[in-house]
Amino acid sequence: MWAIGLGRFVGPAAVLSGLAPHHPTYPTELLPAADKSLEAADQGYRTILLKVEKGPEAGKQRCLPKKRERAIFPMLNRFQTSLSKAKDMAVGIGNANIVEGLHEIGLAGGDQVVVHSSLSSMGHVEGGAPTVVTAFLDVLGVAGTLVVPTFTHSGTEYFDPLGSPSKNGAITEAARAWEGAVRSLHPTHAVTAIGPAGQELVADDLQRGALGRDCALDRLAQMGGWVLLLGVDHQVNSTIHVGEDYAGDPDRHKRWSPDNPKRVVLNHPEQGEMEVLLTSMMGSTVAFGRMEETLRQRGQIRDGQLGAAPCQLMRGRDVIAATLDILRPILGAPPGS
Repeated sequence: MWAIGLGRFVGPAAVLSGLAPHHPTYPTELLPAADKSLEAADQGYRTILLKVEKGPEAGKQRCLPKKRERAIFPMLNRFQTSLSKAKDMAVGIGNANIVEGLHEIGLAGGDQVVVHSSLSSMGHVEGGAPTVVTAFLDVLGVAGTLVVPTFTHSGTEYFDPLGSPSKNGAITEAARAWEGAVRSLHPTHAVTAIGPAGQELVADDLQRGALGRDCALDRLAQMGGWVLLLGVDHQVNSTIHVGEDYAGDPDRHKRWSPDNPKRVVLNHPEQGEMEVLLTSMMGSTVAFGRMEETLRQRGQIRDGQLGAAPCQLMRGRDVIAATLDILRPILGAPPGS
């Protein structure tokens, strides 16, 4: 029997750095080392070591032939990724870990970013959601702005921007309650911003269609702002809806229209309760399913990791442009183009 471990040679003597006590074992014949394995070892190349567990060769290590490495490496990489995630979830991460991860993925002071997130995907976070918000603000600095969706969604009948909780997860709810945060007035798809660009982003959002052109997320994109997916995929990338509006998606008026509006009571912070008529509501096009592949083909996604959560960082304007390119062959040229 052989125990397989992912290792790195540092010289003629092999040092096995990745062999775990519960690594899977595989029955196989005793394999001779490839001709150039020792040369590769001396040059410090990554390779696979096999440790013999039974028989006359027990305790000895052997190099796996290169042609077999190609088949084994993907399995080992998946194993190590799972092991790393399990470790992060068990040990937990704090502010410093999150700040380091955000810097590594490419966020910097002065940036504007909208974050779609799942706290549970990160594993255990010391201090919970407020720790995550603090880390983002530490990275963005006094000149940067953090934006999160704080939607109540299309079923909303009564909306209080100061009191209605976000339905987009713990991180967004922590940001909503943050001192100095501003929330837009759109009664179904409000966003919350923390930072100097906040007021400019959310101004007049009530007069915009839900996640439509010139809404807060569109304005952020036109500023050169980022979209960060933290432990979630493009199915929740709301900036795609902005691109759908630019593409002339007819479904925006399929549910509600000027002739068939939705009535919502808004508790305006300054004017009190008032009835608001919603005359559009975004649908969901094929752009959501095709977005990641399109952006990756263009080299427009930066990958990172926060705890156990995979992350993707991209420019908002790239998301809108990709949405238009995906939908034009389906919908034709948008109206007025």
